[in-house]
Amino acid sequence: MIKTRVHANATPSRLSWGDFVAQERRLLSSTFRTVVAEEGYRSLFKGLVPRCLIVSPLFAITMACYEKFQQRFG
Repeated sequence: MIKTRVHANATPSRLSWGDFVAQERRLLSSTFRTVVAEEGYRSLFKGLVPRCLIVSPLFAITMACYEKFQQRFG
């Protein structure tokens, strides 16, 4: 949830890798503190169930495709 909020509010800019990492770390920590202070710790898990309902079948499809490719080309 924190990563989603940071990326939703991001503005594109060209940074060196070190500056990018420093900016991401700063944004993640400040967003975490703000969310916890304003909404509480429970808000960190918003959207967990819908995300699991989406990711689980996608992972199953990925694994099934991997197994088929292993059988065919492995």
